[in-house]
Amino acid sequence: MRVLSIAAAGMMVAAATVANAADMVPAMATKAPPVAPIYTSWTGFYIGANLGGGWEHIDYSGTSDGTSAGVPFPEVTIGSVSGGTARRDLSGILGGGQFGFNYEFAPHWVAGLEADVDAADITGSNTNCSFLAGALRSCSHADSKTDALGTIRGRLGYAFDNVLLYGTGGFAWDHGTGTSVPFCSGPACPGVSAAPVVANLVSTSTTAAGWAAGGWRRVALPSELDGPGRISSLAI
Repeated sequence: MRVLSIAAAGMMVAAATVANAADMVPAMATKAPPVAPIYTSWTGFYIGANLGGGWEHIDYSGTSDGTSAGVPFPEVTIGSVSGGTARRDLSGILGGGQFGFNYEFAPHWVAGLEADVDAADITGSNTNCSFLAGALRSCSHADSKTDALGTIRGRLGYAFDNVLLYGTGGFAWDHGTGTSVPFCSGPACPGVSAAPVVANLVSTSTTAAGWAAGGWRRVALPSELDGPGRISSLAI
């Protein structure tokens, strides 16, 4: 299971943010007109960009079997050097864009829908080992990289004038690559085998799907700009 946490901030241009509730005062008025109330409306479309960081945690465990040159090989257990679950932690930067729509109702609640796509450079590495009948069989060095991710999320929040506090959740996907290079086999593990380990370099490229959930606050700024912040967790 892969769990990816992201923190991002950015700027967005909104279709409309400020409304004036007063009519114009006739020119013949002899005293200054009252100050017209100004309020923030969160209803409208928006588009923007973001930049932030990502932290990913991957657990590896389970069993593997198959054939080699048409000959079945025994089932092996995948895990860490000690035999438990292997863990890989990744971190890095990400940036991209988002667009969406908000609707304010009743009168301070805000519902919306948002989609975002980000390019990423989130990397990490660890050691994975395989076990046959409880005995350590081989170990490999593995590298991973998440290079793209995106979400489609619903939003529900409460507006305090130009500040919106909200929760969000929905669909998430990411794309990643990985390599695995064996470095020991048999009794030599978990050290490095004196003789070269005869095995192919394993290289993968995968796109996975899951869910996203998070929340934060958003501030409507002057000149139809919006300054968002968001913290989310993606389980993929």
